[in-house]
Amino acid sequence: MSDGERISRLETHFEYIRKDLDDIKSDQREVLQRVRDLPSKGDLWAWKLQWTAIAVAAIAIIVGGIIGGLSWIKSDSAPVYVPTQELPHQSLDTNTGN
Repeated sequence: MSDGERISRLETHFEYIRKDLDDIKSDQREVLQRVRDLPSKGDLWAWKLQWTAIAVAAIAIIVGGIIGGLSWIKSDSAPVYVPTQELPHQSLDTNTGN
């Protein structure tokens, strides 16, 4: 094999290597773009705080609704007592004759 053949063969291999490197760079750019689109640690904390705030607000609304409903039912005036008339006690003893 002459030097000319070796050089042309090396140049051909180098072209294939160059194409492979370009493909790797392209794939790497795509991976980096996808990684940038992923949620970060700060995003996850923000979501956690948002859901905690939503849960606290929901609990406050539910408890407030229960308390408001109970206060609406409750009367502000004093309770009304119905006077009852005491009936005379009748003796259950039949031996006394009364």
